[in-house]
Amino acid sequence: MRDAVVEALERVLASAAFHGAARSRALLTFLVQETLNNRAERLKESTLGAEALGKGEGFDPRTDPIVRAEASRLRGRLERYYATDGINDQVVIVLPKGVMFRSSATALSRPVTRPLRGHACGGLNGPPPPS
Repeated sequence: MRDAVVEALERVLASAAFHGAARSRALLTFLVQETLNNRAERLKESTLGAEALGKGEGFDPRTDPIVRAEASRLRGRLERYYATDGINDQVVIVLPKGVMFRSSATALSRPVTRPLRGHACGGLNGPPPPS
């Protein structure tokens, strides 16, 4: 699966939806790489701003909304990509919004991919999508 995800990332980054979108490209690359390397715990707003978006160690997400803004733009670019160039892609990169829950039966195998509507957390996840 790792190779398929890397290939999917390369297709997304080479698409028209990501042309000239250096921050979205950097953020998506960082998110995918950290996830593939089993470092999802590093995907915090402060780390994303400091490392993925190059804001440095002094980055403070409380005073700089760049990560939330870029995450929103990234989701929009991914939507455009999968509605056009990526419509037939076998692997889809998803950045869910909202709070995510897993049942105890699937906790070790796979996450639930739908947000719980009506319950949102702030920061990178933002509010849940409209019903």
